[in-house]
Amino acid sequence: RSYSVTGVQTCALPILEQSVIQQAGLYSRIGKQKLAYEELLKLIHQFPSEVKYYLILAEFCMDHKKFELAKAYYRAILKIEPGNGFAHVSLSEYYRQLNKMDSAIYHLSEAFTSRDIDADAKLKLILGFYEIYKTDSSIISQMDSLIVTLSITHPDNLNIQILLANSKLINKKFSEAQNILINVVAQRKDNYQIWEQLLYVDNRLLDFENIYLHSTEAIKFFPNQALLYLFKGLGGLQTDRPMEAEDALSFGIQLVVESDNLYIDFLNYLSEAYYTNEKFESAFKSFEKLILIDSLNLSVLNNYSYYLSVRKMNLEKALSMSYKTIVSEPENPTFLDTYGWILFQLEKFEEAKKYLLKASELNEFKNATVVEHLGDVYFKLNDFIEAKRLWNIALNLDSKNEKLIEKLKNLNL
Repeated sequence: RSYSVTGVQTCALPILEQSVIQQAGLYSRIGKQKLAYEELLKLIHQFPSEVKYYLILAEFCMDHKKFELAKAYYRAILKIEPGNGFAHVSLSEYYRQLNKMDSAIYHLSEAFTSRDIDADAKLKLILGFYEIYKTDSSIISQMDSLIVTLSITHPDNLNIQILLANSKLINKKFSEAQNILINVVAQRKDNYQIWEQLLYVDNRLLDFENIYLHSTEAIKFFPNQALLYLFKGLGGLQTDRPMEAEDALSFGIQLVVESDNLYIDFLNYLSEAYYTNEKFESAFKSFEKLILIDSLNLSVLNNYSYYLSVRKMNLEKALSMSYKTIVSEPENPTFLDTYGWILFQLEKFEEAKKYLLKASELNEFKNATVVEHLGDVYFKLNDFIEAKRLWNIALNLDSKNEKLIEKLKNLNL
């Protein structure tokens, strides 16, 4: 729809009109812009209701920095055709160059409701805005409503739906992004990038059921993508499917090399899966391998040392590993609980009490396991009243804990 004067792109015009455009182009090339403008003005005088001639003049004015005159022609177009998408796009660009972003975005929104401009062209427009203003959060936040308008105008365009999902992610609307991507992936199951993006959104929402279901479905289409097996392992561990998790992780880890960071994640989850499935020897071998590769991973050090304490194995080694975590993060209640619990297993009850009490206070006595551990310490210190009080608090937090119910019933460890 653009008719360049300097480039003399006139094939879309009738022969009679081409001569006017060509003459204007000639004037423009030799620097006689006023004569070029007057030549183009003849078209509007002859055809005052023909929108395309106003567009030609408006663009000529924009090219020669006559912005106010260009705006007048664009507004004239909208009087003739209020819904003219091209005029709205041009006005949007006009206001953008003047840094009047509210007006620029308003006209872009109006253009997006128009059927004059196809979906791909609109996509290019919005992506252009993103590229220019990607560091301006106030502008980017306004893009969301524009893309919503675009998605309503072109509801069947999946590329627009993907763009809408990305916009939701940028604006931290993760649940909305998830719903959109679920709809998109149902129609594009052969697109790996969409599956991966959906799984990352699931993970951001801690939606472990969907992590498991979506990764399982994605594997059918992409059986050699290691990351999908990692997600399935995570989802399986968090949704009480430990055997399925172990199977997925055991297969997926073979698809990555040991030097890859992804390998560390696989080994970590696989250690957890082995332990959950009571394959303790395999679990501890896996943890040992993991520590050799990533000796400063506090989460791994904590989990491995805690599992050793529960099994009452290598307690001094467990204490040494756990100590590294509380030195690094002395206010982390999980790490403090593990360290205190290892001391409890070593029968260092007074020392254990100090760490478990601090862990309970940091958790505001709202973590059932930590409070139960503290109760156990008081029981060993012969303070049965305090032990019973703490066990009752823990039971209120975890009413299905059968071992805790038994403790309270018999007042015995």
